[in-house]
Amino acid sequence: MPKSRTSKKKSNRDFLMRKEKYIGDNYLKYFDLSIKHFVAVTEYTRAELMFMLFAYDYEFFTLEHIAESYGRSKQQLYMKVVNPLKNKGAIENYYNNGTSTKIIDSVLHIDYKTARISLSTKGRHAVQRFYRMIDGREEVLYH
Repeated sequence: MPKSRTSKKKSNRDFLMRKEKYIGDNYLKYFDLSIKHFVAVTEYTRAELMFMLFAYDYEFFTLEHIAESYGRSKQQLYMKVVNPLKNKGAIENYYNNGTSTKIIDSVLHIDYKTARISLSTKGRHAVQRFYRMIDGREEVLYH
């Protein structure tokens, strides 16, 4: 019978870590734990976090485009994710210059279906914080 490549000491362990040179990048090891911690310590739900991660690389988007790209119904996405994020300040209407009022919105015929929306600075900071948790640059507690 051929000899085993693993020593008897190693075969009786509960676990054995691979050498780093064989693994490469392992960013998502603590992904689920980071999600649980992020949801526990912030005001965002898991669905809201996933949406913000998806929308992070957009400068702006319309509800119709993001719903199609995200694979969700416009109405459900607006009611369950976009509107709560707007109320929390993580999403805002996108304007190139200055601010807008309801009068300008009515003149430009902007409504929630065609308005350009984007992640606010608060939303972008939340996503960056989550990425720091995944990278291990911010502490993640077991909840």
